[in-house]
Amino acid sequence: MSARLAMTQPIPSTLPASAWQTLREECTKGQTMAWLTLPTPAPQGWRSRRRPARAATARLVWLGWQGQSALLVVGAGEQQVPGLLQAAEQNLEITLTVRGSDTKARLLSWPTRAVILDPTTDAQEWTQAARTLTSLRLNGPVAGLALPAVWKEHATLLRLDPVDSNGQTSGEHPAFASTPSTLPTDSLAAPPMAAPPR
Repeated sequence: MSARLAMTQPIPSTLPASAWQTLREECTKGQTMAWLTLPTPAPQGWRSRRRPARAATARLVWLGWQGQSALLVVGAGEQQVPGLLQAAEQNLEITLTVRGSDTKARLLSWPTRAVILDPTTDAQEWTQAARTLTSLRLNGPVAGLALPAVWKEHATLLRLDPVDSNGQTSGEHPAFASTPSTLPTDSLAAPPMAAPPR
C-alpha cells in the first residue's frame, strides 16, 4: 500500500495492525519533519467562566524514526515544544501528522504517547536514540559527536509510540487519513469553447 494510495482512496475506520503498520511505514519513509498536536488544558477556576478552551494547534518538529516510534529531542539549544514534557508525564495522547514531500498535503495522522528516555535507567535505548538523532541534526551548536554529551546535560530525548483505539500500543489502529469518501469519475475540466465561424 503506497502513500499515494493512502491519499486517493478511502481508508476504513479501522485497519488490521499489519496493514496499519505498512501504511505508516510508507508515509514516514524519508520524513524528518512532522506536526505534533498536543492536548490543550481547559481553563480552571474563574478563568473557565470567562475564557473558552483554546483550540489545539499543531507544532512543526524535526524527528527521527526507530521502528514504529518517532524520536525527538527538546530543550536548551534545541527545538521547544511547550506542553510536550507535561503530556509525557501525564500519559496523554499526542497526535502525530506527516505530510507529503511533494504536495505538502496531510498524508496520515495517528495518536501517540510520549515516553521520556532517561540516560541513566534507559542507557542503551537512550544511546541508540541519540545516535539516530545526531545523524539528522543540522547546524548543531557543537560537533555531531559531542551532541549526545550536551543532550545528556541540557536536553530531553523522547520516544513517541503509536497507540490503538483502546489506548494500547498494539492491535488495530484508527485511521485518520484525510481522504474523500468518493472520487470523481471524469476530469472535471470545462468543455472547450466553440470555434468562431470563418
